[in-house]
Amino acid sequence: MVAGGNAYAAAYVAGAAALVRAHHPKLTAAQVKQRLLATSDRVPRQVPDPQLGHGALDLYAAVTAVLPAERGAAVPNVPVPPADIARPQPVDDRAFRVAVAVAAAAGGLTVLMAAVALAAPRIRRRRARAR
Repeated sequence: MVAGGNAYAAAYVAGAAALVRAHHPKLTAAQVKQRLLATSDRVPRQVPDPQLGHGALDLYAAVTAVLPAERGAAVPNVPVPPADIARPQPVDDRAFRVAVAVAAAAGGLTVLMAAVALAAPRIRRRRARAR
């Protein structure tokens, strides 16, 4: 199961903001927000996307990147090209299905063997009486 939702995202972004503030203690909250947005990997659709927000947070870049505004240069107002975000692949559950089938077969065989073991004495008694 893949976990997700706003609670996970909020906790992750709050932790990222805390790490950025720890590495860059003189930044204001607005500057931290701008750094997180500027270093995120953009979604290939509209920004903000209803499902992915402003993109995938790149924590390493948020902490280590030197933004143009920090070099003393003016930040150009150029739209950032969208990046491809890898979607999780569907889970291949063939191994699980095979394991369940083998376990079911083993369980069925065990029940069958137990039934034969319990019925064997009765069958022997009937054959002995019939002779």
